[in-house]
Parts: sequence; C-alpha cells; structure tokens
Amino acid sequence: MLIRARPYLDAERLVQLLASGAWDDASPIGAFEREFCNRIQSVRAFAIHQGRSALMLGLKALGLSRGDEIVVQSLICSTVLDAILATGVTPVLVGNSLEDYQVNTGAVRNSITKRTKAILVAHLYGIPCEIGEFVQIAKKTGCYLIEDCAHCLGAQYDGRPIGSFGHIAFHSFNFDKPLSIGQGGMLAINDDRVLEKAKSVLSRHARVSTTTERQIILRLLVRYLLTARDAYAQLSDVMTSTRVGSPRLLAVVDDMVKEGARVHDITRVATEQLLSYRKQPSWYERAARSDTMRAIKRAATRWIPAATRGDGSIDQPNLLMNSLRCAVGLQQSEGLDRAVSQRNARAEYLSTKLDTEKYQVPRIGDKRTPSYLRYTILAKTIGARRSVEHRAFREGYEISNFNWPRPAHDFALYRRAARLHTGSLADTDQIVSRMLNIPIHTHVTSEDLDAMLEILDGED
Repeated sequence: MLIRARPYLDAERLVQLLASGAWDDASPIGAFEREFCNRIQSVRAFAIHQGRSALMLGLKALGLSRGDEIVVQSLICSTVLDAILATGVTPVLVGNSLEDYQVNTGAVRNSITKRTKAILVAHLYGIPCEIGEFVQIAKKTGCYLIEDCAHCLGAQYDGRPIGSFGHIAFHSFNFDKPLSIGQGGMLAINDDRVLEKAKSVLSRHARVSTTTERQIILRLLVRYLLTARDAYAQLSDVMTSTRVGSPRLLAVVDDMVKEGARVHDITRVATEQLLSYRKQPSWYERAARSDTMRAIKRAATRWIPAATRGDGSIDQPNLLMNSLRCAVGLQQSEGLDRAVSQRNARAEYLSTKLDTEKYQVPRIGDKRTPSYLRYTILAKTIGARRSVEHRAFREGYEISNFNWPRPAHDFALYRRAARLHTGSLADTDQIVSRMLNIPIHTHVTSEDLDAMLEILDGED
C-alpha cells in the first residue's frame, strides 16, 4: 500500500542524532533559523512549536485583536482558523478559484471593509497563489498581508521565494509537509517595523522542553518507519496517531535508540507492537458497548474549536522550538531542493499523461513556479471521483481528497464565528466535491505513476 504522504528522511542519520546528544546546546536553533531565513529571503525567522502557534504569534505582532477582521479562504486547514479565533479576530471566509484551487482574487477584493486589518492567503498543494495581485490589494487598502506557506516551501513567484511577499509568513513542519521534523512551524518576518513587535511578543514565551522535543522526534521516526510500503501494507488498518505516538511504544523505541539498535530492528519491534492491536478490540469498540459512547456523542454535538474554548491549547507559555528539532530541521534542509525537484518532476509527468477529457488539471501562469506537495486534480463529477478512490484502494494506492473534504464554511462552528462572502463559496464547494490528491512524494516510483495513471484512466 502506497501511503498518500511520506517525507524524505534519512532514518539511520536521525537515530544517530537521537543517540548522540549533539543537539544539547542552543546553537542549532540560530543555525536553523538563519538557514531558513536565507532560503526564503525574509528579514528574520523564528522557530515555533507549531505552525498554528506561529500564526497566532504573528497576529499578535501585527497588533490584531478582537473586533478586527481578517480575510481568509474557506478551503484551508481548520487550525488556521483556530489560531485566528484565539486572538479574538473575526475571519471573513471567501471562495477559491476553480482554475488553480487558490484563493479568489476578486472575492478578497470585494470582501474588504473598514474593519478588515489583514488578508491571509494560502499557497495550496505547493501552487503559489497570485501573490503579486494581493500585494497590490494590501497596499491599496492598508491591510497587512499574511502568507500561509505550509504547503509550498521552495516555490517561487516571478523568481522570488514564496514567503517573502507578506508582512509575515508562516510555515509548518508536520509529517506531510515539504520539510518534516514531526511537528513545528516557522514565523517569518518581512517588515522591520513588525520585527520589533514580534521580538516583544516572543519574549513572553519559553522553549519547549527537551523531553517533549525528543518525544516528537521519536514519533516522527516511528511513523516514518511504519509508513514504508511493506510495513504500511500490514498496518494501514490499525495505524492511528494515538497508537504510533503511544508512550509505551515510544519508550521501547527510545531504549532501542540508546542501546544502538539498527533501524530494521526498530521497524520490526514497532510493527509487532502495532499488529498486537489487531488482536484487541479498539477503544471505540469497547466504548460502544457501554454508556461511554452515548456520553461522547452528546458531547460531540456541543464541540467548539479549541481556540474559542480558551483552554490554552494554542496560546501557552512554551511555544518556541528547542534545539533537537532545529538540528533535525538542518538535516532535512540539506535534501529539500532535491525533494522539491523530484516532486515537481512527478507532477509534470502526470500533467502530460492525464486525460484532460476526464480530469481538470491546475492552470498556472508563467510567473508561478510550484513546489508541489501533492498533485491535485478535479474529476468531472462526484461519482467519477468516488470511483477512482475505490479503484485506487483496491490496487494499493491512497488517492482521494485527503486534506479538507469539507471547507470551513460547511462547519456550523466556523459559520457562527466567521463572516461569509457567500457569493464566492459555490466554487469552493465544487472543488472539494471533485478533488483528487495524487501522491508524488519522494517514495513514489515511476512504476507507481504509471499504475496510478491506469487507475485514473480506468472504468468500474
């Protein structure tokens, strides 16, 4: 089974780093921040515990607060909206373009009011949005411009790195991102005036503990090893983030790392641990036999985002990344350009071979140089999309709309908290209903590409 997303990673080298303690001093932090800053040509970059926290801290640096509005596309990760709501700012949800799936320029322009203080644009799936136009809109209206670069590290617009256009930009380093260190983010500052305020905001926060950092990297290692094709074929039905990150499993792996175990032995032990879950009823199955499940269902109807609960899950004292993840980030940076080139080559191959009578491929102008994270297309109908998903699963491939099967405006909790630009949201509904994300990560082979093209070309 070929998993939909898997980072490039040298597992042996990661194990050696974990065992060495070579990250005990703070020097990797500054080195990683400088390397990243040079890569995207920003004024300053700060390594943050999470991508969502990087955005929240950036909003505080811009001085946004309750009563202000920020224009943001509805096709976006919910954690972006949670970070906005954590600051008390009201998101204004606008639609996306059917041509390239990016935020609709006209919708942004038409949704700006006197209360609008910022425009947040995401570069989805590694395709740059028309950022040049948003720079002009922001200048004309006096709004701050924020770039969500979680998908597009390495992309360019008109020869300039994505992430260098907004007053601030934020990146994510989670498992399925262009550069993965398990979890984390980067806040990039591109304006000297904002920089001084950002330093003041960040000075109120401390670094994450080294124990937490180690747990994150151990979880990255385990998840990477268990998503290799052969292991994942055995484990896809029992693999969950809770099981992969269980304290018991991570403790076993940590002991093996300290004892100098080889990667294949760690893989074997972790695989055996997860396979043991197949012999046990899941928590869900056990709970279904008791009153617990009824209580959970009642609670689910009252669920609201973490940001609006005010439980501190986003805004907490320790929000700055520590040295271990920065050391891993430096390792990963060495292979980033090669990984981007490989993903782009796979996307280009698919774009030239796909039947455009059956599928719509993204239309991108000459100014935009993508850094594809996954190759995203639109089926002609919802039924056609579902047929592909079923065929792909039978053949051992994960092809579907894995990011956001529902846009933010489709959730009552965000509709209540946001203002909607309703005239532009119909296209977003079309996109999510017909979208297919095709894996193009560095573990995809040329044979895989041809096999997936056969699936896409087939009939049920």
